[in-house]
Amino acid sequence: MLCWTTPAGIEKFFAEVGTKVAGPLAPPLPITPELIEEMLATAHKYGIQILIPNADASS
Repeated sequence: MLCWTTPAGIEKFFAEVGTKVAGPLAPPLPITPELIEEMLATAHKYGIQILIPNADASS
């Protein structure tokens, strides 16, 4: 997959919050509340805004 972003720098965010896996076929790691909090806090450092959908919002 190719992804272009402007301005550059989002790769530093991915490097900081990412976790190295054993290989391309390794199962994904579980998403924990602590992981989400770390990602949200780190996103701000890189000027990234992550919007979380409201479970109570009606369609």
